[in-house]
Amino acid sequence: MDHRRPTKVTNINSFKEDSARRDFGINSLGINSKGEIIDYQGGLDDIKNNIIRAIGKPRDRFTEDALRILRLFRFAARYNFDIDADTKQAAKELGHLIDDISVERVTDELKKVSDDGKHLANYIEHLNDIDLLERILPEVNALKDKTENPKHHPEAYKLERMHTKTKFNRVKNGSAFDHTMAALRQSKSNNPITNLAILFHDLGKGTVTVGNKNGYPTYNGHDKESAKLVKDIGTRLKFSNTLTNAIEFAAANHMKVHYIYEMGKKKISNLVNDSNWPILKDVVYADEMSRSSSSINSDTIEEFNKKMKFAEDIASELSKGGGQSGIINRLKEKINGLKVMKYTGLPPGKEMGIILHLTQDWLYNNIDATDKEIKDFVLNTYNQRNNKDSINLESIYEALLMNYNE
Repeated sequence: MDHRRPTKVTNINSFKEDSARRDFGINSLGINSKGEIIDYQGGLDDIKNNIIRAIGKPRDRFTEDALRILRLFRFAARYNFDIDADTKQAAKELGHLIDDISVERVTDELKKVSDDGKHLANYIEHLNDIDLLERILPEVNALKDKTENPKHHPEAYKLERMHTKTKFNRVKNGSAFDHTMAALRQSKSNNPITNLAILFHDLGKGTVTVGNKNGYPTYNGHDKESAKLVKDIGTRLKFSNTLTNAIEFAAANHMKVHYIYEMGKKKISNLVNDSNWPILKDVVYADEMSRSSSSINSDTIEEFNKKMKFAEDIASELSKGGGQSGIINRLKEKINGLKVMKYTGLPPGKEMGIILHLTQDWLYNNIDATDKEIKDFVLNTYNQRNNKDSINLESIYEALLMNYNE
């Protein structure tokens, strides 16, 4: 037995026997030709009592098909139902059988519950409650030990009330996991890609080298690390390229959107013009709203909308007059490799190409710069390259932007 496919199939002739072989009481109901509901397993009572209960002996049901363990939590997460104590205990004891299920089926369950952020948060909480989260999504599980600064993430320290009933309450410990759950519950999207992107947006906090500020850890570079981990998860869970690329884009760029006012116009335009910009917007919305009060702060929403309009207006502005190709042509007219070589005396090669790239990046944000300003930028860049050869291109670019865009 592989805990998924039966070793043999036995035909039966009555609905009563058939219903006894179903997974849960809520799935055991039938209807006759008169439109009357047939209930041999107490499914109606389970629905009335908002509870999910395995039919017969729970261990038998999960041993027959281990995927039922994940279905149990998907149903409980979606319908906000409690779980029968014996059923939950059997799921916990037999959780290791999930290893026998094909990864495609595990992923399918995850996608099905990801059409709603609250449902996905509930699902993750259930997996965590019976120690299955570490087995399926160890990267998310790792966030439980990563402390957040209450100044930036007050939501990570509040009491979590997962269901309408109070049985499943837990006190948050101020972790990155708690922040992620709060962000999921602020999602306004029914797109599984978006909600999975919210779930994975801070994964890097579980692995990056931790700094310290005012007694609390910092997670510099966690966005880039999150993107790497998304690739690993996408491979392991056999996500489509479309799904992996969209989540990776959101993870890699969510911090940039928080600081959109400090970004150069070219970078803003590149973000907005990416096909996954709508996904990124919804991830950042959930991320920012999670820090607000339980009743969403209207000022936070207003500021978010203002920030998005700012970015999209810049992208629209830069698209005028020939679109992206038109801008590129104007850049080439103003600066090219021959001019860089003339100004610096450099021969053709890698160093000349780096300075040209940096100058074009800066010029993208300062398209009306004069020839003298462009020449000064090239020479300044050349001198900084000579003096600080060990600094990477991105660091030089950011420093130069600060000097020229004050």
